[in-house]
Amino acid sequence: MLLSVFFLPDVFADYCQNKPAGISITAPKEIEALSGSCLEIPCSFNTSKPIDSSGNIIGVWMKNNLAFSSDSNVVIFNSSRSVNKYPLNITGNLTEKNCTTLFPDLNTSYTDKYFFRVENGPFRATACADPLQINVKGSLSPNVQLHHRLSAPEKIEALTGSCLQIPCSFNTKHKRFDSRRTVYGVWMKKSLKFSLNQNVVIFNSSESVNTYPLKMIGNLGEKNCTTLFPYLNTSYTDKYFFRVENGQFRATACAKPLQITVEDSPRSPSINVPSDLKEHQSVTLTCSAFTPCPHSPPQLTCNLQQDSVGKTEKNTDGTFTTKIQENITLSDTHDGYNITCSARYPVIGGSKTAGTEMTLSVSCVSFSSDAPKNTSASISPSGLVSAGSWVELSCSSRAKPPPRFTWFRISKHGDINVSVGPVYGFNFTKRGEYYCAATNDLGNQ
Repeated sequence: MLLSVFFLPDVFADYCQNKPAGISITAPKEIEALSGSCLEIPCSFNTSKPIDSSGNIIGVWMKNNLAFSSDSNVVIFNSSRSVNKYPLNITGNLTEKNCTTLFPDLNTSYTDKYFFRVENGPFRATACADPLQINVKGSLSPNVQLHHRLSAPEKIEALTGSCLQIPCSFNTKHKRFDSRRTVYGVWMKKSLKFSLNQNVVIFNSSESVNTYPLKMIGNLGEKNCTTLFPYLNTSYTDKYFFRVENGQFRATACAKPLQITVEDSPRSPSINVPSDLKEHQSVTLTCSAFTPCPHSPPQLTCNLQQDSVGKTEKNTDGTFTTKIQENITLSDTHDGYNITCSARYPVIGGSKTAGTEMTLSVSCVSFSSDAPKNTSASISPSGLVSAGSWVELSCSSRAKPPPRFTWFRISKHGDINVSVGPVYGFNFTKRGEYYCAATNDLGNQ
């Protein structure tokens, strides 16, 4: 049975009957669950006045009573993560007024009444009229949906036209699980309520359902549920739940849905270099790219060395990264050098490429070689210059500490100091020869 429950801003239950409703919520009045299982609370709300959907909307659950101002212990969950006494998960989108909540791994101590609250800027609304009653029983029926613990990324990205490997393992010590019997793996999309909507089941390793052409490449008997999603498209973007079926053992990983996001464009690779680069230092430069499908990794190229061979490595969370590394000894010529790295992903019908670049900053080492060196001069505009035109001469040099620049014009009477500074500008009147000198406390050039 569903009940419309009224919310009133900052008003307790005693006054709910006497005030107009500011918010209504649609949720069950009473729900029964079994110890060791998970519980999904369908929940939505509507407001009589608009709320600011562009602002942060926070969902709060309170247990036993709603007098949180006098007893903060009644708050068991706040979606801002300021309170998380119970490991709940609001799976609904509060911006869309969906407050559906997942209660994982229940035990009998969860039996109580619960109140839901919304906070959105100055707006505060608590479901004071009617609490939600949850009753948790300790006995287990043969087909109870037991909670099992799943190890898999919470979020993972994929690329349209490519494949995606989901690292996945599960753990249960329940006596009903028997690895000697056939173990089936089931994937559900968007919801775990397959008893109400069988269309949420997209794959069953028993081959009874194969709406999506997934492949269970892990050994379920060894509690390895690693799954391959081939040839994804953007319609695959959603949350997914994994379920194990083994004789009378039925377990859904309700506490940890997997969010898959499928993008049309690949993520740019990253370039990693050590900090504080210095001349004569030997360093390793790494270009790496996220690899959603190790069976079809991206091809990496770097302008430092075109024929580098990429290596695909497994990360600690079971996902993969493809890398190329270059070892170089830095010199002054590497200062200001642009490193480019690109990743080309094979997809159906061709490939997709993403790139990134980084500019190196190489410092001089603190030896006598910090005297000015590689001093050079340039002229703007270059080429022939007509009389009366404005001309700028620029001087540069590498030195530490930074050098002082002086410009000289060569004449038959001796070199004439015409300017101090890296740039000398003047109106050109007649032909002449100029040079610059860079000087610091360690020398000049």
